[in-house]
Amino acid sequence: NKKLLLHLRNCLEEPTLSSIYEELGFWAMPKVLPDWEKLIELADEITVKDYNFGTYRRARTTKIKDKARQLGKPLWIHCYIAQGKDLTAEFFDAVERDERVSGVLLYEMGHNPYASNPWIGLIETLPHGKIAINKEIMEKLKEIL
Repeated sequence: NKKLLLHLRNCLEEPTLSSIYEELGFWAMPKVLPDWEKLIELADEITVKDYNFGTYRRARTTKIKDKARQLGKPLWIHCYIAQGKDLTAEFFDAVERDERVSGVLLYEMGHNPYASNPWIGLIETLPHGKIAINKEIMEKLKEIL
């Protein structure tokens, strides 16, 4: 009774070993080449972690989106709150117009003590299980929705 949520990147569709940002040779990328089509068949839902930098690119991960839709699997696009600056009405509208996408997955939700502005996300976990809400991000999200 568990669900498998599969997390994919656009570089898996046509992988290269280039060290260019977002390619498999880039230092932060996994160096594994799975059969992503088979994994989509096994998964219950799919997330796509593309760096959109504020502009949803419908043409990215086209094969992954098409395969998920063909199999009737929900597919979610990452919305980078801080790093990608995706938390905009334009980004959400563009995602909504892509019929292959179920919606967005809010990413970078919490506190990053290593960032120049450590309060980048929507929530922060405090001691004793309490949380704090970033009111600025929450108001922006409400405005968009």
